[in-house]
Formats: sequence, C-alpha cells, structure tokens
Amino acid sequence: LPPPPPPPPPLSTTSRRPWPAPPDPSPTPPPSTPFPTPAPVAPSPAVPPSTEEPIPEVIIAFVLILLGGAASNPYLKYLSPPMNVLIFVIFWLTVVAKYRPLAAPTELSAQETNKNAFTETCHVCCEPVCWMSYCCPAVRWAGTLHAANILNFWIVMLIWAVSYAVSMYWADVAVYQFLLYCIPVAFTDLNEKLGGQKDNCCEACLCTFFCSFCVNVKYALALDYATYQKVGCFNVSSTEEVRIYQPII
Repeated sequence: LPPPPPPPPPLSTTSRRPWPAPPDPSPTPPPSTPFPTPAPVAPSPAVPPSTEEPIPEVIIAFVLILLGGAASNPYLKYLSPPMNVLIFVIFWLTVVAKYRPLAAPTELSAQETNKNAFTETCHVCCEPVCWMSYCCPAVRWAGTLHAANILNFWIVMLIWAVSYAVSMYWADVAVYQFLLYCIPVAFTDLNEKLGGQKDNCCEACLCTFFCSFCVNVKYALALDYATYQKVGCFNVSSTEEVRIYQPII
C-alpha cells in the first residue's frame, strides 16, 4: 500500500487577513444650548399731545390784508419795501423751502390749467390761496415759478424790487407786474409742465393785464394739484394720502 499523504502545513498567523474593525460610532453631539431669553424692554413713553394751537388762518389773512394795504399805500411808499422784504423772507422759510418741486403733471392739474382764471378764482374766494394771491401777489407768484422750475424765487424778488424802485419815480408798478405775469405765461412752458396747453400770446396778455390776481390763483392751484400739496397762510400740508388722480404718462 502507498504511504498516506503528508498533512498540510499549518497556516501561519501572519498570513491571515484581519477583519476590518467596525467603524467607531459618531460622537453624540452636545445638547444645544437654548438662546437666552431677552430681557423685557420697557415701552417708550408716549409723546404727550401738543398743547400749542395753530394760529387761525383768518387771523393770518387779516394780518396779510393789513400788510398788503400798507405796502400799497402811496403815503407809506418808503415803509412798504422793508415790509415786503419781511414777507418774502417769511414766505421763503415757511413755504418755498419746504415745498416739493414739480415732477410731473396730473389729470387734475391739467384740468385746472385749462380752466378760466376768473371763474376759478370765484370758486376759491374764501381759500388761503386766494388771500395770499391778493395780499402778497409777488411772493405768491415767485413761489409758483420757483416750484415749476421756471424762474428762481429770489430772481423774481429782485425783478420785483427793481420794478418797485423804478415805479416810485417813473412809471406805475402795475406795468412791471403785468410783464412779470405775462412773459412766463405766454413765452415759457409753464402750461405744458402742468399738463395743459400753451396759451395764446394775446389771450395770456389780456388775462394777466385785467386780472393778474386771477392768474396767480389759477396756477397756484394747478401746482398744488400736481405736487399733492396745499399751501395755506405761510404753511404747507401734504395731500398724498388722499390723492385720486394719477400722473399722466
């Protein structure tokens, strides 16, 4: 019989492939710390309502009438220039410096520009814009031209001062006031900026000659409608929250 086969050699421990070690479990994240609760904030104290009552516009209108009458009195012709300068400065600080300039016309401003100046003045005869235009025509017209980017406020005042000084010796001031009203209405784009059509030269001159006060009221109202503001007696208020008419595109 043949001899039995030799036994297989024992397996070496170094030749064995070690099993991979199981992965370490991820460390448990620390518990999240809650955000600290903010301390309660004490409510701000309520602002007490103002106890100052505004000056009634009727009183202001009465003062304007007195100043306007004194300024136009021929016996006070040497006293009226300082009074007018005082009105100019007050109107600049309280109205012109706070008034937003014209950006775009509105439907209502276009309608107002195309209306008759005399009939429109009759409709607002008890409004502050009418009082200002009658008692302080130069300063009211200067504010309109300034906000419409036609002519600077102080340039208009300088023209008025020169015309007033000349009228004291040579001619009536009404002639210069007529030119100060007629030229911007007839020869500038004031109507177009407010959404209206350019006036005929003869029509504009006749209207400004016979009722420059009415022209002043008409364009002051149109400017207020275009900028959503309202000028009172030395004050400006916004009508933005109640506007209905949208800008013309």
